[in-house]
Amino acid sequence: MDKLFKIPSLEDFKTVTDEIISNLYNLDNHPNILQEDDIKLAKEDIRRCLLETNFDMDRLTTLLESQQCNENKVSYFLSSLKERKSDLLLSMFIHFNSAFGETVQEFNWLVKLVLGTSELKTVRYPLLQLIMLTVTKTGNKDKKVFDIKKDMLDKMIDVIEVALNT
Repeated sequence: MDKLFKIPSLEDFKTVTDEIISNLYNLDNHPNILQEDDIKLAKEDIRRCLLETNFDMDRLTTLLESQQCNENKVSYFLSSLKERKSDLLLSMFIHFNSAFGETVQEFNWLVKLVLGTSELKTVRYPLLQLIMLTVTKTGNKDKKVFDIKKDMLDKMIDVIEVALNT
């Protein structure tokens, strides 16, 4: 993280900081201001600092001030963390859970339209489609699509109703 705070231009610092914080747990592209290895080290340091301080901004401020970093850069860095706090916590949660296997990052349902009750009784095609975006510890993302037919949908509804009634 030292090289991050030693970037001479405040504008370059802001660009690199925004990119690093936005992709703290991703393998996405990086600005060309710092080398790839320096960005990896900065990400590791930021993750370590966040874990050590339990995302407590006061403790994080004290930690950064003890390293005698530029005050403008520290305040911008902390404000960037505050702005993205919920996204960072979600990314952190997904990252740690993916260590134990694939973790669902996003999902969406697509419902196919069925007109009339007579068609519903004889329908043979899937009524519902579940699309899941999963992520592994290495950051690899995979899109999985599941077609759900009428009998499986009936079972799902029954399970949900039983769960709601207990």
